[in-house]
Amino acid sequence: MEPILTGHKLCKNCQKLFWPIKSDQKYCFKCRDTIKYYKPKPLIKKKCAQCDKEFKTSRATQRFHSTECRYAFHSKKVVKYKKCLYCNKQFATTNDTRKYCKLEHYIFAKHKRDKEYYDFKLI
Repeated sequence: MEPILTGHKLCKNCQKLFWPIKSDQKYCFKCRDTIKYYKPKPLIKKKCAQCDKEFKTSRATQRFHSTECRYAFHSKKVVKYKKCLYCNKQFATTNDTRKYCKLEHYIFAKHKRDKEYYDFKLI
C-alpha cells in the first residue's frame, strides 16, 4: 500500500504514516528508539594479559578483563642496567632514555659538548 499523502512514508514497524526528516528514514519517531539498527557483535573468548583469566568481549583489541588488571600490567617497572656515558660505571634504571648515572655527570657531559660546539664555531 502506497502512502496517500506525498512525502509521507509507512513505518516498517507499526505501519503508520509519518513525515520523514531524512529521505532514507524507515521508522516513525515512536518506533525509531525501540528498533535495533545494528546486529550485536559476536562475543570472543580471550585471556587476560595480566592474570590469564578467561573473559568474553565484543572488542577485538581488548586485552584485560578489568581496569585493575590493566593498571597492574602498565604499572610494572622493569629494571635495566646501563653504563654511564660519563664515568662508564653500571647503574640500574627503569627509564629507557636515561644515559647518565647522576645529574652531575649529565651536566658535565653537556658542558663538554657545548664547549666543543662553541670552540668549533669560533674557528
